[in-house]
Amino acid sequence: MAKKFFDIVPPRQKTKSFSEKPALERGDFSNGRKTEIPKIPFSEGEKEPVRGAAFEKAPARRKPKTLLLRGLFFSLALLAIIGFVGYAVFSKTDVEVWPKTDFLQVQEEIIVDSEAKDPDFTQKTIPGKTLSDQKSGSQNFPATGKVVKEEKAGGIIRVYNAYSESPQGLWASTRFVSSDGKLFRSVKKETIPGRTYDKGKIVPGYADIEVQAAEAGEDCNIGPSAFSIPGFAGMPQYSSFYGESFSPMAGGFKGEVAQVSDSDLQSAQNTLSEKLKGESRDFLKNTVSSDSILLEDLIFQSITRQDSSVGAGDQSGSFSAQTEVKSEGLVFEKEDAESFAKSFVASQVPQGSKMQEESLRIDYSVLKKENSRAVVVLNIKVKIYPEIDLAEFKKAIADKSFQEVALLVNDQVQIEKIKIKSSPFWKRTIPENLDKIELKINLGD
Repeated sequence: MAKKFFDIVPPRQKTKSFSEKPALERGDFSNGRKTEIPKIPFSEGEKEPVRGAAFEKAPARRKPKTLLLRGLFFSLALLAIIGFVGYAVFSKTDVEVWPKTDFLQVQEEIIVDSEAKDPDFTQKTIPGKTLSDQKSGSQNFPATGKVVKEEKAGGIIRVYNAYSESPQGLWASTRFVSSDGKLFRSVKKETIPGRTYDKGKIVPGYADIEVQAAEAGEDCNIGPSAFSIPGFAGMPQYSSFYGESFSPMAGGFKGEVAQVSDSDLQSAQNTLSEKLKGESRDFLKNTVSSDSILLEDLIFQSITRQDSSVGAGDQSGSFSAQTEVKSEGLVFEKEDAESFAKSFVASQVPQGSKMQEESLRIDYSVLKKENSRAVVVLNIKVKIYPEIDLAEFKKAIADKSFQEVALLVNDQVQIEKIKIKSSPFWKRTIPENLDKIELKINLGD
């Protein structure tokens, strides 16, 4: 119910007209009779002064000044008339009223359903829709694991048989010693062809065999060298079976190397997955218009594929991880949520008060979610103020001085403050004509 206003200031006493004032107040000192002022005659024998020639011309000299005074008088009179007409026609008063405001805070749940077509406030349901996106990517990661690695050098030796025409078999792991004393062994069983003759000269038979250093380390990474077979030492074959290499031995190593661990793989997949999830979330948010709402908790994400270029335990300084992510977001219209909130708040506003719809603020939180629907909590805050009957308020302040209006407002508990602006600025009274009072409610600070 609109608040009524009561005039607590006693009506001003009208000033008595001049005719109603006592004679003493009118300045009438003759008890009601008119008093005439007698003319003063000249004494006998006196004559009115004779105006000389100079005096005859005096009026002509004073004539411009008289015209100037008359013009000034008429100008002032005209300005006074214009001012009076302007005051009567264009004068007005703007009154700005700040009612006492408060905030109403309420909470209510609503269901966002992607299968609903229209809002149903009786069922606390508004429609939603699902947006989807899929992101995939790969990224290189360093391995943090460490392991001691031992590798034996290896290569090819050509072994000669100048001992006999018969082939000579060599067991696997047959020893070969380089010219600088490095020991190598044959990788598998080999047979060396027998010698032949060419124009009476011995042509040794030979075979290229694979050998490996007896010990791990870089010391056995030697260059081309001659080799002897220690197994024939002290026998006739010792000088007739020999070998040589034409390329360096390589691959010997002993030290700590990087190794891919389980934690490396897990960390890489987590990092890549979070990166792709973030990109997918941002894509969905940027897709949604300003008229729609996509809450962070209403985005559903899953990893559809994960892979890596190496496995756990592999010796490698780096590796590549691949991941694929799918995202779905449940979106609802801001207008539907705000309409529901206004409808709910309207039922909570105390009697005699109104809400300022422009001040409505809603914070959303998700109580429960599924793939196609969710229960969303609306935390609503809105400004409320007492309902003021503007027509009655105009009547209450009409034809009152600013001071009287201030006294009136001080007695109204529903009003915080008031501001009055008159035109012309020196006018300090509210017009009696209600049409010349411009009344505005201000709900700001």
